[in-house]
Amino acid sequence: MEKTNKNHKKGQEEIVGFALIIIIVAVIMLIFVSFAIRNKDKGKTVESYKVESFIQAFLPYTTDCRNEHGFLSIKEIIPSCEREDDCLDNRKSCDVLESNLKEIVKESWEVKEGSSIVGYEIIVYSESKEILNVKEGNITNIYQAATQNLSDLYVGLKVYS
Repeated sequence: MEKTNKNHKKGQEEIVGFALIIIIVAVIMLIFVSFAIRNKDKGKTVESYKVESFIQAFLPYTTDCRNEHGFLSIKEIIPSCEREDDCLDNRKSCDVLESNLKEIVKESWEVKEGSSIVGYEIIVYSESKEILNVKEGNITNIYQAATQNLSDLYVGLKVYS
C-alpha cells in the first residue's frame, strides 16, 4: 500500500512540474509577443518634432530659380510665388517651388505602402488664399502636422501614417 501511495505522490509531483513548465513557457511567449507588437507600432508613426524639424531643414534649401539678387532659397521663393514672379530663365517661381518640394520630400521620406509614411501634404498659404498645395500618397486620419510662419505667409506640412 505504501508503494502505491509513493507512486501516486510521484505522479502528482510530475503533473505539478509539467504545469509549471507550461506556465513558464506561456509567460515567455507573452513577453516575446508584447515586444514584437510594441516594436511594430513604433515604426508606424512619425513624431511631431520630426515634422517641425523637416520644415526648418528645407526652408534654407537653395533652388535653381534665380532673380536679380541671386539664387533663391525655398524661404525666399515662397513670397516670389505668391507674387507670381518668374525666375530669370522665365520659369514660374511656383513651378520651381513645387518641383523642389516634391524632390526634397521624395529624397527624405519614402512614401509607399508598408512604410511608416503613406502620404504627405505641403500647403503654402496666406491668410487670404492658398498659394501652393503639394500632395502625394494616401491621406489618412492618422497624421502629424506642423506649420511655419514666414511673416504673412505660412508653410504647413502633414505627414500621414
